[in-house]
Order: sequence, then structure tokens, then C-alpha cells
Amino acid sequence: MNNQNSPDFTVSDFFKLTFGLIPVELDPTEFVTNELTDELFASLIEPSLRELNPTGIFRNLFPYLLDTISRTIPISKLINHIQEIINNENYESDDLYQILQHFEECTGSDFLIAFLDKVPKNSFSKILNTIVAANIPIPVYLSNDAHSQKGLKVLNGMHDIITACNYHLFISINQTNTNLGTPFSKQLYKNYSINREDLPGICNPNSIDISFHAASENHSRPPLAISEVYYDELSSSALCETVKKLSRFAFYIVIHSSNDDFNGNELNDQFISTINEISIECYDGYKRKILVLF
Repeated sequence: MNNQNSPDFTVSDFFKLTFGLIPVELDPTEFVTNELTDELFASLIEPSLRELNPTGIFRNLFPYLLDTISRTIPISKLINHIQEIINNENYESDDLYQILQHFEECTGSDFLIAFLDKVPKNSFSKILNTIVAANIPIPVYLSNDAHSQKGLKVLNGMHDIITACNYHLFISINQTNTNLGTPFSKQLYKNYSINREDLPGICNPNSIDISFHAASENHSRPPLAISEVYYDELSSSALCETVKKLSRFAFYIVIHSSNDDFNGNELNDQFISTINEISIECYDGYKRKILVLF
């Protein structure tokens, strides 16, 4: 999957440029004392950007991004800092400006995927719980064999979160051709999806994001897990298998369709394949509803 404005910028390039290829060591006793301003942001990434073949240009930001999440601020704020540098006239002819242009089409979810991929195992569970507490959807990237391990690592880390409470799972399934300005789940559960992004990014197709919401204080609403599934035209086996397993536990499934999902009056193969990925089994025989939106 390539960036629309940068055809040579691949997902692999994205992971390499953002946080590099190896885990980032975290010191649990280290706390950030300074706010991540535009000036501090620029000073932390410039040394890496000045290298001949830069990699991991945001690694120095790791503790600041963790602090941002801990304070329930979406990681999408990172995009604002990048945009500020791009709009700075002082960088118009600079390599720094040219490299950061690659990230114009990326979202906070993209950076969270890359961030989670570099969290060491001994800190992974704690950081996942921090993201849950911040009401930020946890992205699971299951695009292809080269990168599916990144998403499976996150899924494995979420296992304890999913099983700890009897979460009621809501799934919204979006096709590549679905032109939905705002995700349906965000429209339906506005109060519980304030940090869910509207725009697709470089890692958006073939991905799932899940946010967890505890039961309301008066228990008028059960614990809720909201999941957005984004299919690509060539869905990976890891994504399809994950959707099949998740759909067994869903109490409500929304499938988005459009004119592009039909050949004349007949459903096309891609849409039929998507429907077939929904499990015909229901957990413990519970009832569920499936809604197709056109």
C-alpha cells in the first residue's frame, strides 16, 4: 500500500523511517518533564534527519509520545507537529522538509501502529492498558505476511484485556471503496469514540482498531468494545481469520456496501468474500444482529 502523494513511500519505508527496525528500550522510572512543543519536537528529530540515510527519526520522541498517551491526548497530535515543520518556510529547500512530506497522508493511528511495534515485551502489557485508559482505539495491522506479525503481537497483548471483562463487541466492517466520511461506530457511539480518527492513513486498509469502554456507572450499558475493520481488495489471511474469530463474539455487526460492490444486480466476489468472513457461529448461542448499510 503506497502513499497517494508519495508513490515510492511504502508501508515498510514508513516503519523504517518512524521508529526504526529494533525495539526502543524504556526506563519505567524515567518521566518527561517538558511539554512537547513544536520547537522541542523539531530539535529531537533533526539529528536523525541530517543523516545520509535516516532511520528511526522519531525514536527520541518515544518517552514524549508515551507521556502524551498517558495524559489521554491522542497521538494524532504528532501530525500537527510535523505539519508545522512542513509549513515552516525555513525548510522549503531542506532535506528535512522533503522527508517529512512523506508523512502528510499518515494519521495518528499509523504512528500508534509503528509505536506499538517498537515497545519491548516487558513493557507491552502496561502500555496497552495505558492506551485503553486513554480511550484511544488500539490499531491492529494485518496487511500481509511481511507485516502481519506486528498486528498479531498486538492481538496477543490484548488477550488479557478482552477476557478480563465480559465485553460486548460491536463490529463495523468497511470495504476499500466505502466512502464513509465518519466511521459509523463514531456516529453511533459519539461519547465513547471521541479519539477515533475519521480519515484513512497509510496503514488503514487491512487493519482493525478496537477501543474498550467499561460499563456505565449505573450499569445501564454493559462493557463495550468497539471495533472498526478496514478491508483492502487483497485481504490477508491473518485479517480474514481474525475477523472470523471476532465476529463469533459480536452482538452487532454493521457491513457497509456501495454501488461498487455490485456487478449489475449481483454482488461482486470481493463483497461476497467479506460476508463469508463473518462467522456463522455465535458465542454461547447468543443472538446477534447484522445490519447492511448501503
